[in-house]
Amino acid sequence: MKLSGKKIIYSIRYFQFLILFFCFTCPGFLGIVQADAVTENNCVQCHLDTWDELKVSVHARHGIYCNSCHGGDPAQKDKDLAKAAGTGYVGVPDKKQIADKCGTCHSDVGVMNFYGIRTDQLAQYKTSVHGKKLFQAGDEHVAVCSDCHGYHDIVDISETTSPVYPANIPNTCNNCHGSERIMAPYGLPTNILETYRESVHGKALFEKHDLSVAQCASCHGSHGAVPPGVREAGETCGKCHVNEKKYFLESVHAKHAEAKKFSECVSCHGNHGVQHATPELYKEACQRCHEPGSPEAQQGESISQPGKILPRAGPW
Repeated sequence: MKLSGKKIIYSIRYFQFLILFFCFTCPGFLGIVQADAVTENNCVQCHLDTWDELKVSVHARHGIYCNSCHGGDPAQKDKDLAKAAGTGYVGVPDKKQIADKCGTCHSDVGVMNFYGIRTDQLAQYKTSVHGKKLFQAGDEHVAVCSDCHGYHDIVDISETTSPVYPANIPNTCNNCHGSERIMAPYGLPTNILETYRESVHGKALFEKHDLSVAQCASCHGSHGAVPPGVREAGETCGKCHVNEKKYFLESVHAKHAEAKKFSECVSCHGNHGVQHATPELYKEACQRCHEPGSPEAQQGESISQPGKILPRAGPW
């Protein structure tokens, strides 16, 4: 029987589906495949403690074992031969080596396309504050792939145990940004997590388990992490707060933000410790720029009292 081209394609796709189905839904089947591969990998025979972590990872599930990252010859039973010159062996890689090694696969469209994973992470990382300090200044204290995703036990980012699962990101960032020892050379505060926990965003994430709410990566980015500047903060907040951004651009304050006299969002609401807008916030925020009792301050206070809106006080 002669099959049409379309039927052949459907047959191939069905066969691929069956393979994936058995790999991901039948641990026994996957275990057989892994067992055969591991039998031929002498790295595992010596590093059983590491294998206990690696075997549950997303990498091992796809045949990525020790030598894929550390090099060496896994077919050799002798340690010296396994780590001999010419085998590409790297014992404990430095942070730049880690970024480059992860990028070897994760920047390869041919490798990542099958999994639907983006291939621009390394390029983005090199534009980030972390990446610039590592690649341009040789600063080994900055965060690299393994600091956020883990080492041998890396799991899919959609799993709740992943360090970069949305609910876990604040604590993961705090591993470095909460350390006085690590932050001291950069002059950065170490209380950001505590401040964030008390914010409207933090309470929504930790108490209401709302994964759509803003956390560190939502505002600073992940691989291309940068601290939003005065102008960028408004654009960053506006990605979620679309209506508020629209209204602000129609307000009397918009031209002052454009002139960089203040930050359209942060100047009034703060950044990590954002709270719900209350009458107290109006009084406190307005008086940072406007003298108490001035027409501008009175106008701001009237906004918090429905029915008492005053005429615009002037060209401010």
